[in-house]
Amino acid sequence: MPARVDEAARELIEQQGRRAVHIAVEQLNQSIDQGDMSARDFWAQVVHAIHEYERLAPGSKARAADGPPGRGCAVHARPVHRFAVARAAACHREALARLG
Repeated sequence: MPARVDEAARELIEQQGRRAVHIAVEQLNQSIDQGDMSARDFWAQVVHAIHEYERLAPGSKARAADGPPGRGCAVHARPVHRFAVARAAACHREALARLG
């Protein structure tokens, strides 16, 4: 993942703890609402990175989102935009392709 995304994710986790993903999703939703595609892509990657850190944390009980896009994520207070979920999944596939 890009260094800027990694830094933002780690900083949010350090400062906000379990609320980090909620804050990142709010930023993601706001960027989508404003039509800022560059910020949308950035925050989608930050949300994904936070989920990865939570998943890898020892003793973590974090779960990945289940169900079709647009139904929200199990850890988010409000549903994320349908496009954001699809974009985050695409970013994940691209990252896996680069690693493999």
